[in-house]
This record gives sequence, structure tokens and C-alpha cells, in this order.
Amino acid sequence: MFRNQPAIPTAPPDVLRAKRLQREIESSVAVLSMDATISMDDEPDNSDDCSNDTFQSATMPSQLPTQLDDRRVEVGRTGLQPSELQTLSDKLKHKQSDTGGLLSYTAKKRRSIDKYIEGASESDAKASSDMMTFLMVMSERDALREERVEKADRDREAREARRDELQFLLGKSFGKNESS
Repeated sequence: MFRNQPAIPTAPPDVLRAKRLQREIESSVAVLSMDATISMDDEPDNSDDCSNDTFQSATMPSQLPTQLDDRRVEVGRTGLQPSELQTLSDKLKHKQSDTGGLLSYTAKKRRSIDKYIEGASESDAKASSDMMTFLMVMSERDALREERVEKADRDREAREARRDELQFLLGKSFGKNESS
């Protein structure tokens, strides 16, 4: 008699509102809006069938500003002008670490790749000067090695000369003793 209805979840308006807010939050995570402008094309998204009028008045402004000359709008939550926010942001950027904060995995990877590329270009520039330094150090070491080898050769020749002289004197002295 009764047919099964398709599985369409019916949720209370509060749950629908929470889900929609969660989707909006997730879609805006890790997005930094540097220029807050409002245009006439911006209209509230009424895609969810939520019949709660208090929800609409609590989350969406009831009236859009009348003059929209493509200028920055004061940020409501902080009460600061955009220039003040930019100054504060510049100050805080220097205090934060490069990978700290609430960056996404992709943003962290991009920063690490950028650092690697910068390091590679710097090391490439240093490589030519390092190669010249390396060659100079090697030539200095070769000169020192040659000096050490020459000194060792002179010392060895002096020892051999003393040994030969000693053998000659010993041979002379034994030669006299045998003849007597």
C-alpha cells in the first residue's frame, strides 16, 4: 500500500544552518582577502531551504550600502581601517615563523619550495666564487707540499752524507787497526 519514499534526509533548520555555516567556513579557510570590496552582484546565497527568518537577519546584513564606489569597506569585527590592518599585518609577519600559523599543507610546501629555489640560486652564485677559492687553496696546498718534499729531500741527503762520512771514518779507523 505505502511505497517507500526515497532516502532524503530531513533535518531540522538548526542542523541545516550549521551545515551551511560549516561549508562556508571550510570554503574560506586559508584565504586572505586583502581588498574588501562589495559590489552589486553580491547577493546572499539562498540555496538552502531554511525558512527561519531569524537566521537570515542574524547572519546576512539586511541592507547593502548604497554608495559602492569600488572602495574599501571598514572591517566590522575589528573596527580598524584597512590601512591599520595592513600595518598590523606587516608587523606580525616579521614575528611569525615562515611555516607557522594556520597555513595549509600546500602553502607550507610552496614556501619550502620557494626557499629551496632561493637557496639554489644563491648557492649557484656562490659556487663560482667557491670554485675559485677552492682552486686557490689547492694551489697553496700544492706549494706547501712541494716545500715539505724539498725539505725532506734535503734532510735525507744530509743524513746520507753524515752516514757516508761516518762509515768512511769508521772504515779508516778499522783499516789502521788491522794493518798494525
